[in-house]
Amino acid sequence: METGGLVEFTEDDIAWQLGDIAAQYGLGEEDLEETDDLAPEDDALLFKDLLNDLNINPYSTWDSELPKLVEDGRYTALPTTKMRKQVFGEWCQERIAEIKKEKEKEVKKDPRVAYLAFIEANATPKLYWPEFKRKFKKEAAMKDAKITDKVKETYYRDYISRIKTSVETRENDLKKYLKTVKDLRRGSTLETLPPSVECDIRYTVVPKDRRDPILEAHIKSLPEDAGEGDSSNDTRERQRRALEDREAAVRRERFYNQKDIARGKEVLRETEMEIKRAMNVGKEGLLGHLEPAKEKDKEEGKVS
Repeated sequence: METGGLVEFTEDDIAWQLGDIAAQYGLGEEDLEETDDLAPEDDALLFKDLLNDLNINPYSTWDSELPKLVEDGRYTALPTTKMRKQVFGEWCQERIAEIKKEKEKEVKKDPRVAYLAFIEANATPKLYWPEFKRKFKKEAAMKDAKITDKVKETYYRDYISRIKTSVETRENDLKKYLKTVKDLRRGSTLETLPPSVECDIRYTVVPKDRRDPILEAHIKSLPEDAGEGDSSNDTRERQRRALEDREAAVRRERFYNQKDIARGKEVLRETEMEIKRAMNVGKEGLLGHLEPAKEKDKEEGKVS
């Protein structure tokens, strides 16, 4: 409505403007109503999803892992640091228990693992095989009869030959080899690697601080059913993990949707307040304009 050249906003005008802004944020009438927050147990599960997705080390500390967490929006799923630390501790215990269970399922460690770890720590191009064998003949790894001397020598010579190449070359060889490994799966961890990986010289010759990230990235890239057998137990395990992944995706989507809705509502509240302030200022300004005019008319009437 216009009054003397001034525009006066009605309630319908305000409602129309707010509706237009809501549409810009994709908010419908149902979104503008009060919505329930995630249940406390869902908040905790969402935070654990974050820890799983980032492959957090369960043997590490809260302070060490914190920088990896704060950039993800799900970090705020739990409102206080105390609650986050508590859920982090619970998750670590659960994850360590899972790793222990996985290790118990494994066959006894291949003796080659210990031997390869030994040569990784002690081998040097300065020592030929006979010299190395003589120098460390009393070490348990060298005396292990489960591995023949011929196998030990082959591993040693191959190791020495490969470490003379660049680290980048060795990394590329490991990456290529991992693509051929069939018994790695999405649920594998650095603590539960199969012998096909741990007993291959291409794994041993890459320094640990560089091969661990390569392995983690490769495992994360594997499809959900990679390395799984066709047994009913494997099928049930795949189905269980698929269900957990779907539930995690739903929690994540719901969390971010609620944040978007909350931001939209805040914009609407601020806009409504600004419009009302503008209306009040407009009315006060009009009154301020009319009052002096009335006084002036009165004065002119007295003079005449």
